[in-house]
Amino acid sequence: MLTAKFDLKGWCYNEHSGKTLKGNRYSEDSVKTVSVLGLKWNLSDDTLSCDFKDSSVKQPVNKRNILSIVHKIFYPIGFTAPVTLIPKLMLQECWKQKISWDNNLPKNISDKFESWRNKLHNLEKVAIPRRIFADLKRISDLSLHVFCDASKSAYATRIFMRSCNENSVTCQLISA
Repeated sequence: MLTAKFDLKGWCYNEHSGKTLKGNRYSEDSVKTVSVLGLKWNLSDDTLSCDFKDSSVKQPVNKRNILSIVHKIFYPIGFTAPVTLIPKLMLQECWKQKISWDNNLPKNISDKFESWRNKLHNLEKVAIPRRIFADLKRISDLSLHVFCDASKSAYATRIFMRSCNENSVTCQLISA
């Protein structure tokens, strides 16, 4: 990139190969995680996790605030979909009851939402590997596994990649 006169700023990589690249590699002693597309990338573990901070703890429970909080939870491959399903179903119930955007919600819905919001901090503890495979050369068999399910309220799909080598079998979430 440097020879083509592309002056990159604020980029990083985690060096596992022993090769050295010229550039802005963060020292693992100084930076443990960096922000990538709204996610936390742990450089030493090479994992991605959600970077969610709920700043609306004191706000009233209404449709507008529920929608706002749900849309702050971002993960491109969708592993947070089961977590965000609960408040989306609550919003659906609010629409059925014709509750306006800024009115306080009925106690049963607001209590359910508060219970859900109080558990959100656990989402930051979940981390998934950034890479699908550590060593492609040793893989003897690859297969794609797709699972789907549906109910009257929702549907879900999960896609996993299964890899085999002489010593182990691993499965990695590809998309949800």
